[in-house]
Amino acid sequence: MNNQFSIYLDFLRFSASVVVFLSHVTIMGNPLLWRLAVFPAHEAVVLFFVLSGYVIAYVVYDRQETLKNFFVNRFSRVYSVVIPSIIITIVSYNVCLIYKPQLLDWFAGQLASPSYSLFSVFFMLHQSWQQVIYYTNAPMWSIAFEMFYYVLFACIFYLKGFKRFLFASIVIIVMGPNILFYFPLWMLGVAAFFINKKRMLSVNRSFLCFILSIVMIIIILLDIGEASALSLTQAILPAKLLALFNPQTQNIVYDYLFGLIVVFHFCSAFSLFSYKEVATEYMGNLIRKAAGCTFSLYLYHLPLLYVVTALVSAQDQSILHAILVLVVLPIAMNVLSLFTEQRKDIYKKLFLKVIN
Repeated sequence: MNNQFSIYLDFLRFSASVVVFLSHVTIMGNPLLWRLAVFPAHEAVVLFFVLSGYVIAYVVYDRQETLKNFFVNRFSRVYSVVIPSIIITIVSYNVCLIYKPQLLDWFAGQLASPSYSLFSVFFMLHQSWQQVIYYTNAPMWSIAFEMFYYVLFACIFYLKGFKRFLFASIVIIVMGPNILFYFPLWMLGVAAFFINKKRMLSVNRSFLCFILSIVMIIIILLDIGEASALSLTQAILPAKLLALFNPQTQNIVYDYLFGLIVVFHFCSAFSLFSYKEVATEYMGNLIRKAAGCTFSLYLYHLPLLYVVTALVSAQDQSILHAILVLVVLPIAMNVLSLFTEQRKDIYKKLFLKVIN
């Protein structure tokens, strides 16, 4: 993977997490921030899935990670943020219960027992066969998808013969249909990786395709709203099949369409950045540093946003609330990432001990 394209992927990864964060700011009802609703959070998650598949293909095929290193690296990356996120979410939920319980009304009747919720989230089972809402941390849903895709892909790539069939089958049964139906979407990223290895566009053609892919993304975001996306899925898939999907995945046809456009964008960008050096060394370092707190921003922002809103009214103290949300909160999440996401080495040592 050339350095410029790698930097661009880091830029997309960080930008997608910022989009999710800004889109969730609006749900707290601050009248000064309603315009942030234009940010497409769900599409950002679809981009995450395709990007994840691409990166995993790179580490197993180009960097040739061993099975042990693959699991150690993936698990340490995820749990270095998931474990602190679990704790932050519990604190967030209790702060809301004490100071502003009405913030929790939208999911109050859908909660499982605390022990079952904790068990499900810790072992990434909260989207398998049934949806377990983890209190104030709605973005946690996509992490279960990611983890199962890591494990299933490892079974397919590293194992052979009957072992591959046996363990892949077990993973598929445990993950359930809701996660399984999105595995091909994640695999689009793997497909993009192989397309880039086999085919290189000319500089003019890659630039044209790069611009065209951006135009296509803008058009699909502007012309297909949530209701239209759901109607598209309902028109194509039978009702019995749709009943298996959770709310986050009910627009599956639209998500695949968007995912294909993302693949087109990745392929054109890969060729373009092979010819053009866009990011300077300073800019590249800055982007990589920002990307280093992407996972923290993604998993910490909503529970902390609930805490801020429980303590400072979004309606009555809108200016103070906006400052806390848009200035103080990002700084706090960056500081937290220094002790969690950017300390993956601690978790790597732990998982190595367990495996050994």
